[in-house]
Amino acid sequence: MHHKKNVFRILNKFQLFYLFNDVNFLTFKKLFSILSSNQIDTLLEIVELSETQTIEFDKNQISKSLFINPYPKSRRGRHFVVVTPDLWRSFEKMNEMLEIEINEKINIISCYRSPAYQSVLFLKEFYKHDFDLEKTKSVIKRPGDSEHQNINKLAVDISNVKSNDLNLKTFSWLNDNAIKYNFYNSYPKSSDSSMEFEPWHWSYRK
Repeated sequence: MHHKKNVFRILNKFQLFYLFNDVNFLTFKKLFSILSSNQIDTLLEIVELSETQTIEFDKNQISKSLFINPYPKSRRGRHFVVVTPDLWRSFEKMNEMLEIEINEKINIISCYRSPAYQSVLFLKEFYKHDFDLEKTKSVIKRPGDSEHQNINKLAVDISNVKSNDLNLKTFSWLNDNAIKYNFYNSYPKSSDSSMEFEPWHWSYRK
């Protein structure tokens, strides 16, 4: 496929960029500044966006002032996580009760991410799933469609503290109790959504 080389080069360029920049608030303008025109065209074609749409996304991007960083000293990339204060307060209360009731604790491994950053993550999944666009769309939303960009039902991806995954015991507790703290599993097994079941993906809705 003609996209393969360009996708590989885009991801390589971004990997270096990621080490030194705040990617959660990445703009398309900044992303495009590290890519060639041919690579930009490839990215836009895969994520199904026009340049006009990317300009609108940058113009309407949510302000950094609405977010806090709950893990400033945490390892494994979690210092990149940003959340809204009300989401974090609710999450802490839920986490406290989770520990009291079943002796488990959870971390947020991803929350807000800009449409531009989402486009790179979409590209990573496209590469990971052997350039199968339909498969990619079943595991990650296109930029602008993701709850990770929706301030009114902002998504968090959750893992157990001692793992990169969410164990069944914790998921079962969340399934019964998270609603009390305004968290909802976005893509449950019973859903008619085109998205695959994601036990780790919960949206916060006030």
